[in-house]
Amino acid sequence: MQFRSATLVSATLVVAAAIGLFLAGCGGSHMSAIPPAIQPGTLKPQLNGVAGSLGQPTLYVSGQGAVFAYDLGARGDTPPVTRSTGYYYQAGGPNGVTASIGGIATNEFGDLVIAQNFANPQGDGNSCQLVYVPARTGLGAADTFASPCGNYGFNGTTGVAIGVTFALDSGLGCKNAAGGPPLPTCAFAGAAPPSPIANKPRFLPGEIDVLMHYLPSGNPSITACDGTTTAQFEVDRYVTPFPGLYVPVDCAFLFAGTYAAIGGSTNAAFFVDSTDSGQAYVDRYDGTDSPTNSGSLPGLPGPLAVSANGATGVGYRVVAMVASGITTVYTFTVGPNHTLSFNHALGTFTNPVGALAVDNDGNVFVGVNQPSGVTKIKVYGPSKTQATDPDYILNNPVRRPNPAASPAARITGIAIAQ
Repeated sequence: MQFRSATLVSATLVVAAAIGLFLAGCGGSHMSAIPPAIQPGTLKPQLNGVAGSLGQPTLYVSGQGAVFAYDLGARGDTPPVTRSTGYYYQAGGPNGVTASIGGIATNEFGDLVIAQNFANPQGDGNSCQLVYVPARTGLGAADTFASPCGNYGFNGTTGVAIGVTFALDSGLGCKNAAGGPPLPTCAFAGAAPPSPIANKPRFLPGEIDVLMHYLPSGNPSITACDGTTTAQFEVDRYVTPFPGLYVPVDCAFLFAGTYAAIGGSTNAAFFVDSTDSGQAYVDRYDGTDSPTNSGSLPGLPGPLAVSANGATGVGYRVVAMVASGITTVYTFTVGPNHTLSFNHALGTFTNPVGALAVDNDGNVFVGVNQPSGVTKIKVYGPSKTQATDPDYILNNPVRRPNPAASPAARITGIAIAQ
């Protein structure tokens, strides 16, 4: 299989923060193709939460500036678990700037992360922020923690967040530039998390990966992943030693193309989908930011989601593709010789699909945006093939007094805490 050319940059920051977290690494890499020495291996994508998670089973659905929470399995006209304005809501940033949500994701504990964009940059590095919401334990959201988006430093990075995911990483996200084992200094010095989360004595080993469209701000010191101020797509990677702290440790400069979505995996790997020269691709990158597998489909790329059954280790991966105005959802697996195999199709959807999620049993959640601000979550078992045959439907998951009022209600993300 012929792979697209790519320039890959891995940057790591040495941090000695007041919290006592030490991260180490140096250098970067450049490559033009996937080296034959890389073998695909077995992948177990990110968890949506497992039995014993701290939070309650929840379906999260994001709209323009709000995230709505539903008990997992909600259907029909079931209202959200909290007020109609949203489980999380921020209509605007500083000075009233309009805010929108680029994506949401959950980790294995049921915590929620939100990638939020502002219509205009609020100073260099502050046009995008990450919001961390601890696992749901009641009707309302716990206190949230926010931090500006950044790639491999603390100066932030300007641009637009396209999507966000958790990637499980037993190496704590700390790796040297050569892709070797975690360095010995990747450890904690015993600092305690601040109140009110001090009653959650758990370590969060997962990385948060943000698919970012870097856009130059005019400040030459705020650079993209490759160290330039050239507009580009990249994946900015953070470790989260405790909720609300995001330490940018690494970034991946991707293949050429326009990117639509990201899904996290274990061993710090991630999947992205894109279009380049009229061809749609799904690519897997490993924990050293190197491409390992690639596959192509007709049409334009749409949302992408991955998950795994925590008890069995069985992984599920789905991606949406749009061709001739209709959307088909494909299940894909990692194959030999750096390939991806698309082995099951669910279609066709004649209205736009705004987001996808897949739970730990392979059930596919499709967020459909219909005319006049009508939104629906349609849920399909893993063997379903017809869009007209959902197992059940949740009506109007994005709640607004007048869904058709500008901007019309639409689904921008789905996340599951199981």
